[in-house]
Amino acid sequence: MANQHKLVLRYLIAFVCVVITPSWTGRVNAQSLWEVTPYKIQVWVQLESNALIPADWNSNLPPRLAELMESTVGAQWDVAAAPIPTEVSDLVLSDSPIDPFALEDRFKELAAFDKLVVLDLQVTSASGYLLRSRELDIPTRRWGRWHLQEMGTLDEVEQAALKSTCAVFSPVLEIESVEEDQVRTVLKAGSLHVGDGTGRDWERPTFIQPGDVLECYIRKTNRDGIVGEDGVSPIKYTLLTVDKITGNHATCTSYSGFRQPFSTRRSTRLQQLAIVVRSWTPSTLVRVVDRKDDVTPLAGLEVYSRQPGGEKSTLVGRTNWRGEVVVPLIDPPVRILLFKSGSRLLGKLPVLPGSEQELLVPLRNDEGRLEAEGLLVGIQESLVDLVARREILSMRIDQRIEEGQYDEAQDLIDELRRLPSREEFSNTAQQRSQSLVTSDNSVQLKIDQLFADTRDLFRQFLDPSKVEQLQQKLRDARENGPTQPTEDSDTETAAAEISE
Repeated sequence: MANQHKLVLRYLIAFVCVVITPSWTGRVNAQSLWEVTPYKIQVWVQLESNALIPADWNSNLPPRLAELMESTVGAQWDVAAAPIPTEVSDLVLSDSPIDPFALEDRFKELAAFDKLVVLDLQVTSASGYLLRSRELDIPTRRWGRWHLQEMGTLDEVEQAALKSTCAVFSPVLEIESVEEDQVRTVLKAGSLHVGDGTGRDWERPTFIQPGDVLECYIRKTNRDGIVGEDGVSPIKYTLLTVDKITGNHATCTSYSGFRQPFSTRRSTRLQQLAIVVRSWTPSTLVRVVDRKDDVTPLAGLEVYSRQPGGEKSTLVGRTNWRGEVVVPLIDPPVRILLFKSGSRLLGKLPVLPGSEQELLVPLRNDEGRLEAEGLLVGIQESLVDLVARREILSMRIDQRIEEGQYDEAQDLIDELRRLPSREEFSNTAQQRSQSLVTSDNSVQLKIDQLFADTRDLFRQFLDPSKVEQLQQKLRDARENGPTQPTEDSDTETAAAEISE
């Protein structure tokens, strides 16, 4: 009875707060309903069939838990509790739970709820119990992690169930507006909060506080208002950090691997949501794969970590032959990862290490470009050597002509003709380029540009008319005598230009 009185009192306080709020009288729309509507939570309870757990708990425990949760948390929660349906208990309790859409499709009534919380009570010994708890956020179709709590007696179960449910609960916000990297959000059931606003604790799981990290989702309905199988999708590689709380609103900074991660189109059928995420493990295994073929790992990439807004990067490590690197959880928790292939930046994205065990990162496969660079470096080194030899021979030919040593000059011209020509270099480059073909268009464009730049060097420094000009000069000298020397080419400058 005392709990019932306490619950009624909290609802009355929340109702008065809402009624006297000026914004309530001025706004009766979907957004205000979002702020004043409590979280509807369905709790499913699984009890191990064991003599140490009373048989009548299957019917008695769920309503006791619902009353305890509502009386403790208050008006922000509207809780219904029941035994877990036997036909899906194994699918829901496994480490790889049932697909949320398949679960919603089987239990249509779940569409009316915001959260599904699964409580699994097991007997571990004659004097010990284990309670596993897990949340499914229905609007974002996101399963949370298992939370484990051990107990010594059955008397602890109800409080343990309450605290575990609060521990796995993830507040949800609606994205209201986006201006560059600043995102304004509104808190679900924010107007129903009763408290001093000092922050979140286990009795106030719906509170948001500065420093919270949020994942983002897009939820779309069809013309009939139904969210289909593909109606919910995560906004990948995008995180929000809460900067400031003002009433029911939170101002956040967004970090994303995309330039424009959020939809700017207003639609009553589209809702952008953000949900609080936390680190559950001390690190995350990042696995980098080819974006065109996710079974092909990208090995040997350098992975750097940077604080959001910072400039100094720290090397985390190199991806191994499986394309993997371990990113540890440090402070501040959100990190910007930079992936480099040589000196080229392949991508950057924000991560919250520990929020998931493994993160798959598809990036463009830069191996073709690196191979092209390696091949072309060899060709360009040969070109530098050839240009130097051509210039030296040209200088010696000029000198012999000036000295009247025409036969020696002719021998040197013949030697100059035998050097590799521009056509030979071009053919070699063309053959190499045909072997470097990739399905990634952006990488192929870079490879093609590298070869195009190299062909420009051939045209610039391997002028075939140079030999004929020297031959003509020799003929003129034989007929009219030597001419005044012309300014010599700067061999070192030419070689330097090629290297650049």
